[in-house]
Amino acid sequence: RRAASIAQCEAPAKGVRTSYVNGTLHGFLDFGHRAPLRVTDLSASLQRLSAEEWHEAAGSPGMPHGVAAAEGALVSPEQLPQRLLYEGVRLTSPAHRRAEVHVEPQRREERARRHRAARRPRRPSIFLLVLDGASREAFEAFCPRTAAYLRRQLPPQQEWRVFDFPNFHAFRGGTAENMLAGLSGLEFDPRLNAARRSSWDCEAIRAGLPDRTLIWNVLRQQGYVTAFGGSGCNALAGTRYCEHWLRQFDHVAPALEVDPSCPSQFEWAPSDLFPAGGGHSQDTCIGSLRPHEHLLRHFKKFFGIYADSQAFGYLHLETAHGTPEALQLLDGALLRHLRGLGRLPRHGRPVVLLAGDHGPPRQCDWTSAKMAILFPRVHGRPVPAKLRALAQNAQVAASWLDVHATLLELAEVADGSPQQRRGSGDSLLGALPANRSCSDSGLPRWQCADEGRASLGLGWLEWCPIDDAAFFAILERLVEDLNADLAEHGALGEPCPALRLVAAEGLRCEALLEDLLSYQANFHGNVDQGSEVAEVQMVLRISFSTSSGMAYEVHLEVQLSRGGRGAMPGEDDEVRTQVGQIIDLQPISAYRQNEPCTPVGTDPALCACGQLGARDLWR
Repeated sequence: RRAASIAQCEAPAKGVRTSYVNGTLHGFLDFGHRAPLRVTDLSASLQRLSAEEWHEAAGSPGMPHGVAAAEGALVSPEQLPQRLLYEGVRLTSPAHRRAEVHVEPQRREERARRHRAARRPRRPSIFLLVLDGASREAFEAFCPRTAAYLRRQLPPQQEWRVFDFPNFHAFRGGTAENMLAGLSGLEFDPRLNAARRSSWDCEAIRAGLPDRTLIWNVLRQQGYVTAFGGSGCNALAGTRYCEHWLRQFDHVAPALEVDPSCPSQFEWAPSDLFPAGGGHSQDTCIGSLRPHEHLLRHFKKFFGIYADSQAFGYLHLETAHGTPEALQLLDGALLRHLRGLGRLPRHGRPVVLLAGDHGPPRQCDWTSAKMAILFPRVHGRPVPAKLRALAQNAQVAASWLDVHATLLELAEVADGSPQQRRGSGDSLLGALPANRSCSDSGLPRWQCADEGRASLGLGWLEWCPIDDAAFFAILERLVEDLNADLAEHGALGEPCPALRLVAAEGLRCEALLEDLLSYQANFHGNVDQGSEVAEVQMVLRISFSTSSGMAYEVHLEVQLSRGGRGAMPGEDDEVRTQVGQIIDLQPISAYRQNEPCTPVGTDPALCACGQLGARDLWR
């Protein structure tokens, strides 16, 4: 769905012109008389506020929601230009209809010299540019100008060597499942997911993620200057705000809006604050630019001011969060940004990893995330072996775990270092087998089978090792959990209808063929080994229906065992089933994420037409 027109942001000042270059604020007043000018420091605005703090600060005139009190005042145009240390300023005056905002990083010499202090050869700068919710298909459809620009990168005029990865696939789930794998190299732990999403406590968010494994800390140890920015109120890796992590970066772009609803995230989709929808109005403009434009300019400047050093930037744009059509807002700005990076001084041009964290949740392209690696072209130099490997690996199956390994190799982190040993991916800069499977890239076997990407022996067959009584007890427990979630998170002030299991409809239990073959080999192929304990771990896929027209799918980890110490053949033939982890409980009804509710049979996953899912997994 394309927009008929996208509203342009309006220049906020009449009679006042301002610019902010290299830490100096320049201003000129057209109407010729003295007027008070007010400068607000935005550089400390890094986080979301609590609901209570937001309500206290929201009434501040001329301020974004929750921004702290202004720092200083400029009383006349004669005081400009003035040197500032801020990385973000907001300028107001009586001549402004709306405040103008300048967001720009400031060079720090001690950080610029860090790579020399590390006594290592200079490595390439790296830019991890993530477009939230951007599948390969959505990127091609809604960013046609940028996509065409990348396809045109051919010698001799090319600015980039572009390596596209059509078989890159995301972990099914949300941002956290993918970005934590890409940023730490550690497989996502779903047991910690609920705690991370339900708490403002940074310690809960950081559980299971040692600081030493996080890519920005690894690269900082290698002499890199680091920066982060995110249009989702600087929520890092799909989690909530965590000051402990943000303080580990050398630069953090100011959060342009810092209230709990995070309006800078809703640049397109309608919200409670912007019911008209950002794509068709100027509501989401921050001064004369939209949030993504501020942030893209911020990072272009970041790589420019550290062109003589080695820099790592991670920018996460939430513009298309839950709304793939919003990628249209990014197309022009992204095209200009890539062209601008390609024209930086030669040593300042970063290697760009342009990626979607995942695709639109519960759509056919959910796990078909966009992934391209752009190497700045250096004319007249031979193609290195690592670039040849990238070209050879273009068709292999890959995941975010492989991105982490690739980042480490770009920075030439030494083999055998603690950071590299903890990762479970393979670098795309090295030789990978052409027949690399979905499972080889680190995705769980059940997801590979679900998506039809399984190798021989990884399909689903209808078979269930759980007796009827236990099976229905498990389903009833799942329905209880769903009802508890719906009762806690009812949208728009209306309670969600309680669900009840409909046992006669849509009931299905399946096992992976590979697991079933293992079960047969272990349980029916060792009848003469009575003293042995037969055990098999497997994953079951279960579908079931509830009232209100809902259908759900869930994966269960189970362990099957038989026999024991001292057992004789045939003496203990009963198979015992122990249910372990519940994985990926998802609604699979006919309703989609943003589809309006019907008057009859309202979908509880979108209770009262809100955007709430059973586990809020698409965030």
